[in-house]
Amino acid sequence: MKIYGLDPRVVTGQQTRTASTTGVDFQDLLRAQLAKVASPDHAQPAPEAVQLSATPAAVRVEGLTLTEASLNTLEAFGAALANPAIQPEALQPFIGNLEEETAALMAVRGQLPAEDPLAGLLDRVAALTYLEAAKYHRGDYAA
Repeated sequence: MKIYGLDPRVVTGQQTRTASTTGVDFQDLLRAQLAKVASPDHAQPAPEAVQLSATPAAVRVEGLTLTEASLNTLEAFGAALANPAIQPEALQPFIGNLEEETAALMAVRGQLPAEDPLAGLLDRVAALTYLEAAKYHRGDYAA
């Protein structure tokens, strides 16, 4: 079988630069951004670290400890769900733990400023724990 009409640039891997359809050249944009970074007069102020230091370390440690415990409970709950022989009633201790951990996560979350990165983490983990408990109570795991 013979193939006719191949573009030799395709066969050899050569490419030609085509004109931009938007009229914006990437290299020009890159140079402009590099010039902004290189010039000291356009320097952005550093983000404030005062918010993080205003939160007591004990609150931060408690939040991280609760997060780890909640993730461990979620992992154990997932392993229990993977066991086809387990009865839905046997999941109740996991659900009790998840509900308690959700309340504890939200209590610690209330002590943190809104822009604190730990607050976002606590929100996400609390949402997961609440969702799994709600799915159990709704009956998703009964069948």
